[in-house]
Amino acid sequence: MKGLVTFCFFSHRVLRWFVPVFLLAAFSCSILLATQPEYAVLLAAQSVFYVMAGLGYWLKKSGKRTRLFSLPLSFCFMNFALLLGLFRYLNRRQTLTWKPTLRQVSPEMLLNKGSESR
Repeated sequence: MKGLVTFCFFSHRVLRWFVPVFLLAAFSCSILLATQPEYAVLLAAQSVFYVMAGLGYWLKKSGKRTRLFSLPLSFCFMNFALLLGLFRYLNRRQTLTWKPTLRQVSPEMLLNKGSESR
């Protein structure tokens, strides 16, 4: 059980930052190995998926929506954001800690909140 917890922690907290890098490596390897039929099929499938994401982005910018392209678009946006975050972290322009925003609370809000709970 201890190994499973360690694996879950490692995969969720560490490996997820590198998924965009792994996706780029997989696509690059598929391009390099496309002379073999099984890798040509993988390259075609990956290309169709990324083209669907591009079409989804274009349709969304045009004000049209289609459910067919929403999954590839969301997947690619998420991984692109992770890649940008990884680059910012490696360049020391972003930290991994969460910083709460400062909020001002008026005394009236505190008084109203206290009277509601009575």
